Amino acid sequence: TVASALLCQRGFTSQRQEWFARFVDHVVSVHAIDRGYLETAAGFIAEQQALDPDTLIESVAATVRAAEGAVAYAQGGHTYWSPDVAQHHHYRGQGNLDKDLVQQRQEEADWLHAIQSDLKSFVETEND
Repeated sequence: TVASALLCQRGFTSQRQEWFARFVDHVVSVHAIDRGYLETAAGFIAEQQALDPDTLIESVAATVRAAEGAVAYAQGGHTYWSPDVAQHHHYRGQGNLDKDLVQQRQEEADWLHAIQSDLKSFVETEND
């Protein structure tokens, strides 16, 4: 499965593998997830220095804010700093919007929002 393959990625020690497996088990008991969610969650966990709950919750909140900023930036379209650069790129005017990039950024932000909610739920369950 995808989740099993993600456990083998760089940065996943046996402790992280165990933690991630428990997290995924918790999440799938609550709702269905897709490959994008799993990859985003695994990437997030692989980047963390520690797996303590308070640090993870703070880190996911910061990551969600950054993802929301990336969505807003993508929705703003491509802005050229000067007419020369715009002309070089054969573009006149401002606000050229890359719809695929907006969609990609929005999906990432949505997955991160879900991970944030699931992480809070998981931490509560682990502390019971």
